[in-house]
Formats: sequence, structure tokens, C-alpha cells
Amino acid sequence: MQYESYNNLLKIILQIEYKYVNMSSSISTQDFTEDKDAKKKLVIETIAKESIPHLGNSTLDATILSGGITNYAYKVYVADDPDICVFAKLSFEYALWSPDTHHDLQRTVNEYEMQKLMSNHVPDCVVKPLVCLDVQHNDQKAKLLITEWSKASEQFGNQFADGAVDERIAPKLADTLAKLHNIKHDFDDDFNEQVKPAMVGLLQFVKSTTGEVCSKETTKDRTEGYCKEVGKEALLKILQANIDNLDQRDCLIHSDAHVFNILVESKPSIAELKQFGPEGLIVLCDWETAIVGPIGKDIGGAIAAPVGCLVGHMLNGYREESIDKYITTLLDDYTSKMMEAGKTQEEMAVIFRNILGWCGMVQYVVFHFLGVQLDAFGVEGDELQAFVRDSMGILGLKLMKVAYEDTDQVYTMDTLKTIFNNLVDQEVALAETNFASRKRKMLTRKSSLLRMQNRRISDASTFLLSVNSLEGIEESLLNL
Repeated sequence: MQYESYNNLLKIILQIEYKYVNMSSSISTQDFTEDKDAKKKLVIETIAKESIPHLGNSTLDATILSGGITNYAYKVYVADDPDICVFAKLSFEYALWSPDTHHDLQRTVNEYEMQKLMSNHVPDCVVKPLVCLDVQHNDQKAKLLITEWSKASEQFGNQFADGAVDERIAPKLADTLAKLHNIKHDFDDDFNEQVKPAMVGLLQFVKSTTGEVCSKETTKDRTEGYCKEVGKEALLKILQANIDNLDQRDCLIHSDAHVFNILVESKPSIAELKQFGPEGLIVLCDWETAIVGPIGKDIGGAIAAPVGCLVGHMLNGYREESIDKYITTLLDDYTSKMMEAGKTQEEMAVIFRNILGWCGMVQYVVFHFLGVQLDAFGVEGDELQAFVRDSMGILGLKLMKVAYEDTDQVYTMDTLKTIFNNLVDQEVALAETNFASRKRKMLTRKSSLLRMQNRRISDASTFLLSVNSLEGIEESLLNL
């Protein structure tokens, strides 16, 4: 996909060309429902024909877990025994409501290859893939990836929204990512390169729009004020440096290792927030955007939302120590594993600086610019979610500034950690001031809305504002 075509898709999503997804378009809600049902039937029939060993010849059924625009994820199970099941992902060549937007199906083949590789290196933390099949739907090609089902089936992000995080997870995640980053791979440096134009197209669009903010006479929030303070020329250089960094080929990376692409065991009770599954299982999933890329991107993505949750929970009167501990443990354990593998203090300082840059990118682009996942930060209501959104915007830009503005400036690891902690603490302190100004009592902790509503946040919703119906598209656009 060319950058220009992806920019056009973003304009559609961001209501710049809203008419293309208006309910008067050629795709009706009924068409969408019928298409969804047809794809579910296709998945069940295809898997039944494959005779997956532990499914036997039983009658199968399926539950849709997430997706809707470019793929669907399913739990496919034996109809009279749902515990006997597999995971399946059906990937399409085209977005349902945008037939001009092409998605290379090789990404699903590459996801299969990455899962096969990583399930050998960290079998407890990556689900074993079973098969990747060619299928057709309405004369369009598709891929069906089938893997074993994991006992870790809940998105890790729910724990951060709760404000109670299982301390067993960070060390396992650090080990998994360190092993990935130290694999002596046989892949070409251009492995899965076709997924990058979508990433770059988004970042280029954000860059151009951010540049326009610097020329506004009045600013709507602290983030826009910071943009004007930094200045258009310097800001565009920072954002371009982040885009350029995506072409850095350090090692194999997952490229999208945020906390909603990590699965853990479901909590025994949604009422007892500090109770966790007995084994502390973790599975890193969704490998379809894995590339040979910048080494800091994975850890940066894994801490971006947790920092947002620190701000969100402080708006309710709490400094969530388990979130602080997760961030510190992940960074420290990852550093230790990488140094055991041969990295020097100086090399780790460079990597840590890159971690800050990619953490900042997610915070500024995904949380502030696109305004998605805001209901995953432990706060309810437009006013408080707007506070977190603004906090992530300015913090993200500050972290990117540290990472990319003056590359001749050499930082030690300790200096970078201090900078990071200070910037995070500033935002948490402002949230605490906001809580005090509202003269509210600390709210009783409760399970996240995501868990209570049994909702899953998917990559499509993160980067393409995916929704499950055209009414959802309309509502999302109207709420931007």
C-alpha cells in the first residue's frame, strides 16, 4: 500500500471525507451482518474439513472474539464441549467498507512463521501455530491462521484498567522480548516489509496535521500549547526522526507489543481485583506486524498504556503501585537480560532512549491524536478521559523530544530513567491536583468496564478505529 492511499483511508476514518462511511453508502447494516455470519460459517467449515487432531470429527461452533474490518478472530470449539477448542484468525485482502484499500495476505503467512519460531524459543509465552490455509470468500482471497488455544485468554490491559497488576507478568514479558531481540534469524532484513507503509502513512499524516497545530492562534489544550512552544520546525524534525527510526534494522521485533496484545489468565473473580490466575500465564499474540526493526519499539509499546493508567487512576485518587512496579520491573529485567546477552551499558542507554521515543509515539499518536483506548485508563466520563488524552499528548511529545531532538547528546541509562520518571511524575501530580480540586472522595476500585462488558480491544481498533458495525463507525466519527 502506498503512503498516499493510506493517508486517504485515514481521512475517511477521521471524518475528513466522512461521506464514504456514511450510512447512505452502498454497505448496509444488514449486508455487514450477513457478511459476518458468512465468514464465521466459512471458518467453521474449513476447520472441520482440516480434521484438526484434538477437535476430532465433532460438530463445531465459533465465537467471534474481535475484528471486523480487515480480519476476524474466533474461538472455534466442539459444540457440546467448548473447552475443546482452537484459535482462528481470518484475514482479508480488502477492508469491508473500503474495497480500494488492499492488505497483503503475506502478513498472515509471516505471522504463522513468527509464531512457529517463537513457540520454539519461549513455548510458554507464545501459542503454537497449527496451520495457515488459503481460503476464498465471495471470490476474494483470504488466509486462515489456526493455533492452539491458550489458557491465558484475557487481555493484560484489563489489569491496568483495574489498577491491580499481576507482578509475575513483567519478568516473563521481559524475558520473551529479550529472547526475540537476540535471535540470530534467517529472515531477510525486509521480512514482512509490506506492513510498514500503513505504519508510515499514519505517522506521516500525524506529522502533517501536527505541523498545522503550530500555526493556530488559540490552543485547545496543553498538548497544542506545547506544540507551539516547541515550534513547527523543531516539532516536524522530531516526528520525522521517529518515522525514520522505523527503518532501523536492529533485530526481529514484534512491533506491536502493547498490553492488549498480551494475554493472561482470567481473574477468578471480577470483584476481587487483586486475585489472579494460579499460574501467572502470559502469551504474546498478534504477530502479523513483526518486522526487522528498531529494538526499542517493543518495550516502548509495552509501557505506554500503563503510564496512561497511572494518570487515570490518580484522577480517582490512587497512585497504583502495582503499575509502577510493572513498569520498573519490565525495564530493569529487560536491561538485565540484554546485558547478559552481551549488550554494554552504552548500548543499553541507546536502546533505552529509543524505548522512550516509541513509548511517546504510542501516547501521542494512538491515545492523543486518534483518541482510542481512552476507556481503558480506569476513568469514566468525557471530562476525565479528555484529561488523560491531553496528558498522553504532551507526555508523548516530551518523550519523543528526549529521544530524537539532539542525537549528539549522550545520555547514561540512569539519566534517561530519571528523565522518564520525572516526566511521568509530573503528569501524575497534575492528575492528583485535578482530583483534589474536584473535592471528591476516592472512588471504590472496581473491575474495568472492558472486563465487565466482555469487550476486547483489537489492533484494528487501535490503528484503524475498527468497530463491529457501520453504526459504530458513524458513532466513532461523530465523537472525534
